[in-house]
Amino acid sequence: MVHCEQFAVGRTAWGVEQEVLRHIREDLGYPPYLSRDVMGSLGGWTETVCADLLPPFNLQTMVQETARSAR
Repeated sequence: MVHCEQFAVGRTAWGVEQEVLRHIREDLGYPPYLSRDVMGSLGGWTETVCADLLPPFNLQTMVQETARSAR
């Protein structure tokens, strides 16, 4: 986890998460970093990204800006 935002409604949090993931995959073209096999029953492999491609500070800024625009 890089950053935690508080939302009054879960749907808003989900929307922010989806927009951040869309931006990472479609706009930036970054693939998932970990595979389904590596994550196993934990799931969440589609929500991973290589920190060398997207440093944690940049990801945090992206989440904060997306959350701000969603409020």
